[in-house]
Order: sequence, then structure tokens, then C-alpha cells
Amino acid sequence: MYFFLVNFSVAEIFSTSTEVPKLLTNVLWGKTTVCFACCMAQGFLLFAVGCVEFIILTVMSFDRYVAICKPLRYKTILTNEVCLHLASLAWIGGFAIIFSQSVVVWTYPYCGDNVVDHFFCDVGPVLKLACTDTSLMELVGLIYAATFMQHDLRNMCKCKQGKQCGKREKREKGKEMGNGTLVTEFILLGFSEIHDLKTIFFTTLLSMYLLSVIGHSLIIVVVFSEPKLHTPMYFFLVNFSVAEICSTTAEMPKMFFNMATGKRTICFVCCMAQGFLVFTMGCVEFIILMVMSFDRYVAICKLLRYKTILTNEVCLHLSLRTWLGGFVIIFSQSVVVWTYPYCGDNVIDHFFCDVGPVLKLACAETSLMELIRHEIQFGSFVPIITQQAFWI
Repeated sequence: MYFFLVNFSVAEIFSTSTEVPKLLTNVLWGKTTVCFACCMAQGFLLFAVGCVEFIILTVMSFDRYVAICKPLRYKTILTNEVCLHLASLAWIGGFAIIFSQSVVVWTYPYCGDNVVDHFFCDVGPVLKLACTDTSLMELVGLIYAATFMQHDLRNMCKCKQGKQCGKREKREKGKEMGNGTLVTEFILLGFSEIHDLKTIFFTTLLSMYLLSVIGHSLIIVVVFSEPKLHTPMYFFLVNFSVAEICSTTAEMPKMFFNMATGKRTICFVCCMAQGFLVFTMGCVEFIILMVMSFDRYVAICKLLRYKTILTNEVCLHLSLRTWLGGFVIIFSQSVVVWTYPYCGDNVIDHFFCDVGPVLKLACAETSLMELIRHEIQFGSFVPIITQQAFWI
């Protein structure tokens, strides 16, 4: 277990070191340029190491399965040689999977605009600058992103820069009107650019969504039905699974309905409620990860006092504070978003009501709110850093 944990920590260090140092350099010295080769290398390394992390997590799940279900055969199944092979396959597999896609991205011609709308060379914004059809590559990226349950799908489903400029002009016009008609519903563009592959994409995403819900539901059922799993670690894991089910269910069914019926409208209240629930569940998940890190720290460093520190009452209090904390943190920002006036353009360049695209439609100054949003995104590194600290 700890051998794989070391591999995960190494991968996480590589991942953050690939993007954060360049970001800090840009912020401190105001230099925002990056050479073509450096940009492609950064994107490749970041996604390759990310893929390695997901494979390692899968291997660690198998390790826990063997330890719980086959404890007497654990050392004969997961020998040092087997662990070494699994770790090697995780690293080689992660780099091979991403390399096969990166080669295609590297060979695309890039002309005209050279502004990457991101703080690092993410594949979505980079593909928008290619002077060729990238629909197939975007579909592959979306499938991989959905497979890894990431919310970075938004970078893939944005429209071209020209459309964004047109919308910006409309918003400025709406702001100048002042007394324009307030928006009562929004239009979700979704994945309009891959209309020809809609059936394949719909089937793939639906299968992944069902697998995710069924998988997390099985975790909940197994933990509650098996007395041996009635421990703090699995109690928090149940909370994480519940939050993940709520998060995906808040956005995916509406997307499937829009794709199946062709209806893209969503009422104002529904849109705001959807965004609130998605980000609240995400915040709850991050806090749970921090609590789980603390649980592992106590289990490893204070083994003899584990049951006296993490009692049932303490675990229940931690769980309740996690859910309340997640709701309070997001609610305090959502109230501001809800009170903004929305007039003129009502087209959300996304498949769900993400706060970024929604703020672009507000007929008011949203700079402070966008700054808070970015600060919270960077704050999501805290659970990861906390995990590494507790593990070390």
C-alpha cells in the first residue's frame, strides 16, 4: 500500500511542479509568454502524470480489495515483484496513453491567434488555436475527461474565439442599455460542435455516468452491510460516495435530456440551483478528503489511540461539519451570483450552469467575484497538500 502511495506522491509532486512554478513566474514578473515546445511539453507532462495518478489509484483500490477480502493470501498475491510490475505499468501506461494523443496535438498547424485562455497549456484552449478541424481530438479528450470524472470538460466544449467575441459585444451592449429585459431562462450550448458524433458521445457518457452511480452505490451498500467495514475510514468513504453521486446527478441528467430532446433551455432558478449544488458537493468532497487524510494520519502515527481519538461521536461531528461547511462556503458566494442582474445575452457556453460562463452574462461588475472564484480553485490544492503532509 505505502509503496503505491510513494508513487502517487511522486506523481503529484511532478504534476504540481509542471504548472505552478510557471504560473508563479508569470504572476511575479508579469511575463505571460511560453515557447511552443515548452507549452506542448507542459501539457503533455501534466496530463501524463495525471493519468499515472488515476492508474495508481486503481491499483491501490485493488491492493485494498486483496487486503480486506483475501488477507491470508495478501503477501503471496502482492509480492514485491508484482508491486514493482504494477507500478511500472502505471507509469508506462499513463505516459503511453497521453503520448498517443499528444502527437496529434503537436502535429496540428497553429496560425493566427496565439493567446491561450488559461494559466497553463491545457489541451482545450490550445486546440482552439489550431488551424484545422479538431472535433475528433476534442471528442477523445472529452471521453478521457469523463472517464477520469474531471470537471475540466468545460475547456473542451467552449465555442471558438470569434463566437466568444460576438457574445462579449452583445453583453457590453446589454450593459449599456441598463434598463434591458432581465433574463428568465438560459440556453445551454452543451456539445453543439460534435453534432455528428452525438449518438456515440451520448452513449459513452451515459454508460460512464451509470457506472459511476452504480459503483458508488455499491460502496455504500457494502460498507453498511459488512460489520468489518464499520470503521471511520469507510464511514468517510460513504460520505464521499454520497457527495459524488449528488454532484454528478446534479449536472449529468439535464445534459442527457438536452442531448436527447434537443431542448437547451433551463429556467433561471433551476440554473442557479444546479450551479450551487454542483459546487457545494465539490467543496464537501475536498473537505472529506482532508478529514480522510487526518484519519490515516491517526491510524498510522497514533495507532494505539486510534479508537479513542476517532470515536463514533467524533466521526459523526466531523461528517456533519463537512457537509455544513461545504454548503456555507458555497452559499456565501452563490448569494452574490444570484443577486446579479442578467440582461441581454442568455447563452451559457457550457453543458451545465458553471459559475464562470454565468458570470460573463451578468450586467454588472464581476471582477471581485471572479477573483474569489479563482482563489477558491487554487484553494482546492489544500486537501492535496494536506494529504501529502499527513502521509509523509
